[in-house]
Amino acid sequence: ADGVADVERNRAELRTIFPSLAFRHFAYPFGSDAFGIKRYLGRTYLTARGTQRGVNRGRVDAANLKGISIPSGERSLAAITQALDELRRSPGWLIFITHGVDAHPAHGGCTPEALRFVVAQCAARGLPILTVDEAHRRLVAPGDPAAPHAHTPAGALTAR
Repeated sequence: ADGVADVERNRAELRTIFPSLAFRHFAYPFGSDAFGIKRYLGRTYLTARGTQRGVNRGRVDAANLKGISIPSGERSLAAITQALDELRRSPGWLIFITHGVDAHPAHGGCTPEALRFVVAQCAARGLPILTVDEAHRRLVAPGDPAAPHAHTPAGALTAR
């Protein structure tokens, strides 16, 4: 219950600061649904993303999507290249995660060079770069870019 109250407080504050924006997607604090609010989030948001590493394929839980952090080290960027090569072989929905972009990133952030690298690698493979909102729209109504956002219950998305 405390987690739900916290989310509601934050939603109200965001509506005050950004009255014209609709917040349809959620990222779990620290990637954990430990607050036991997954069911609530699944009814409230179109998607919610945790920190479980991976690509979303097949039937996925829209209330606990996987993702991959954008790291800044050269070795870690090689892992991104491998993930993108795998994505070309076996399509799915890959969500990149960062908490900020800075020359000296804080925990969970990445450098501008790392972000440029990821964008360039996606472009080189012909992989589209979409917001979570646009990717969700394409999965709900494939081929119809003007489709309205439909609320999709958790577990009802199929990532192709």
